[in-house]
Amino acid sequence: MIYSLEETFKVIESVYNQSSKLWVVKYSGGKDSSATLQLILEFLNKKKNDSSYLTKQIYIIMNDVLVDNPLMRKRVDKCIEMYKDFIKKYDLPVDIKILKPDIKETFWVKIIGYGYPPPTSKFRWCTDVLKIKPTHKFMEDLGEKALVITGERYSEGSTKRKLSMQKRAFNKYLAKAALGSITTFSPISQWSTNMVWWYLLNPGNRWQNDNEKLYELYKNASGEDCPEDLPSLENIPCGNSRFGCWTCTVVSDDKSALSLINKGKKELACLYNFRRRLKEYRQLQYRKNIRRNGEEGPGPIHKEFRRQLLEELLKLQKKTKFQVILPEEIAEIERIWTLEGLPPYIMEKVFKGELGTMGHIAKKDDELLKIVCKKAGVNVDIVRQVLAIEADFYAKRKRYGIYKKIREILELGLKSETQAVKNSQL
Repeated sequence: MIYSLEETFKVIESVYNQSSKLWVVKYSGGKDSSATLQLILEFLNKKKNDSSYLTKQIYIIMNDVLVDNPLMRKRVDKCIEMYKDFIKKYDLPVDIKILKPDIKETFWVKIIGYGYPPPTSKFRWCTDVLKIKPTHKFMEDLGEKALVITGERYSEGSTKRKLSMQKRAFNKYLAKAALGSITTFSPISQWSTNMVWWYLLNPGNRWQNDNEKLYELYKNASGEDCPEDLPSLENIPCGNSRFGCWTCTVVSDDKSALSLINKGKKELACLYNFRRRLKEYRQLQYRKNIRRNGEEGPGPIHKEFRRQLLEELLKLQKKTKFQVILPEEIAEIERIWTLEGLPPYIMEKVFKGELGTMGHIAKKDDELLKIVCKKAGVNVDIVRQVLAIEADFYAKRKRYGIYKKIREILELGLKSETQAVKNSQL
């Protein structure tokens, strides 16, 4: 069944009138979340002159998992700026928030720092720490209940997912979230894929030109011979690809990335090959035979292999010019390694430029830093880690917790140096 735009806007208006909660719109940059967000923004714009409307604060949230497909992420960043301009131009009560995982729980800190094995379908730890936890924290920080607007559709996904949606549904559009007591609202829940693309690419859509670029990205990632004509309500579109993390080891193969590579996006080839290499680190020869709880069984990745993986990752970053790991993540990994007794040698290589330029200190400045630290009798690695923390907090509105983190680094450095002195006296 095809649901008209008029009917969809009536549903949005009805839910808006009946709900006293804040609205939180989830956005990922994909076709469904793009259609949903554009519907909400158009609805608000139409009602902005009505004093009885626009009484709610509305948030748009985007989960930055730090390992998104770089082509999709580049597009998302551009779109967010586009939506910000629209919100500012029409003075809408909308705020955009980028949610990131805690630095102690990023993908690379978990794997390279702590030795977590890359995720599998049976041990899919990544979704919780990269998406669910940051979202739940944001919802808790709001201090009041909110209605979460999603792009879920009954015609999208596996049979199991459809049954889950039906089980959670209060009606066609409102449902209980899969986790927690949050209520979700999907204005496009009854739409077909054709309807989604028709809306996005309709000449009446103010974002049509940008949406055409999204459709082109989906087409190139589909691996099919797609027609040149844009989709209509009658034909079956070719743009039904799925985008996720470039590091995803849960799926057997990243078909979207492979299709993009075959369509000329050769810069993704190194990432695609690295992902295949990453899956190997789940094998037993790379892991301890004792779990973290002390029981026998496949445990964390061995230290030497984690060190090897980080070097490979940094070389990948230098080669591709993509930001695949942040300086703050490296500082956190080194902090964890210090606790485990591993020498913090990676930052030395990074700052020498052997593994690529990583971020907050230029090479010439680092040379000066080493001279100053030597004269002062201060450990240069500790100073680098403190500077990495400062760089992490620099752009944040609130700097709560910075002194605690700096104190931890200094205490660890003192502990490490004290142990080194004791060892030299043995």
